[in-house]
Amino acid sequence: MLITADHGIAPLVERSRARGHADAIRWTSEVELELLRAHLRETLGAGAWVEAWVQPYLYLTESARGAERDRVVAAISEFLLARPGVARVVDTRQAEALRGSSDPIDGLVGRSIPSPPPGELYVVPSEWSVAEEELERESGTSHGSPWTYDREVPVVFSGPGIAHADVADSGLSQARTATTIARLLGVPAPALADPDPLAGSPP
Repeated sequence: MLITADHGIAPLVERSRARGHADAIRWTSEVELELLRAHLRETLGAGAWVEAWVQPYLYLTESARGAERDRVVAAISEFLLARPGVARVVDTRQAEALRGSSDPIDGLVGRSIPSPPPGELYVVPSEWSVAEEELERESGTSHGSPWTYDREVPVVFSGPGIAHADVADSGLSQARTATTIARLLGVPAPALADPDPLAGSPP
């Protein structure tokens, strides 16, 4: 038996504040989208600039993806980066360059954006803040950020031939889980799996 998870989750905002993270907030893309659209009407003029915002992706209208794209992206980025709870706004055209970045958050964001990207901008919530397209007012939490609490998950396995081991190391790659499962089943590990199984696996 092996139990793990595909992602972690952000602590409740109220708990984060109680632990000293006073700037932690909860926000939804629905509310922020209306504020953003109003700002764009004031700065760029009348017109439809943003089609939708399904966190973390913000989608431009077809006309905004044309010759005006750079101007629209700059206006959106300036506005959102001044909003509480927003850490970064990434133009998804930069994804490939970001994958090799020495900045750990940029690298993670770059590797999270597929090719071709589903939207034009990728919005990263600030650490300890919670962002989603649908959240109950003043309640709930979510996931999907590059921060540590969203990336760390437990892996618990047990069965014949498995030695007892307790490993608390945030540096362990989840790719080792596939190798561990293969070892337990007595089959070859997938080609892209980490060759080193987790501690306690049978020889």
